[in-house]
Amino acid sequence: MVVFAVLTGLRRGELCNLKWQDVDLATRVVHIHSSATFKTKQGKRRVVALNNTAFVVLQSRRQQSHSEYVFTLNNQKIRDEHAGRLFKRAVRAAKLSDQRLHFHSLRHTFASWLVQNGASLYQVQKLLGHSNPRVTQVYAHLQPAQMHEIVEMLPLRN
Repeated sequence: MVVFAVLTGLRRGELCNLKWQDVDLATRVVHIHSSATFKTKQGKRRVVALNNTAFVVLQSRRQQSHSEYVFTLNNQKIRDEHAGRLFKRAVRAAKLSDQRLHFHSLRHTFASWLVQNGASLYQVQKLLGHSNPRVTQVYAHLQPAQMHEIVEMLPLRN
């Protein structure tokens, strides 16, 4: 679930409520939308494309799954809060330097990696499902090395 989260930028609630009927392995997309038991942020629908690794994660889960939900624990739906607690437990167990990491940090990582590898903020905005580009800017952390690469694009240099 964590690997899939960092490769798709899906919110914890979207992951916990993702059903197989919303996954299209043939076209490698996931449909995110509200249902009778789950409401997306602002009730919006979006389609998220899957890269090869995310696709393989889903293929593997599909072969093992006996549930309508994609991500399960003991073949039962994972509650949002429980997924968050399990993530925090893993952060502590790994003795990561930043103990403030939380499940939502994976969404920030997804956006940052995309921007650092050349994706436009507009593209990242659409993948994250943001209606306002200013919200997306919060997620797009640039490393100092990327800033140097960007300013080197200026036409006047020595």
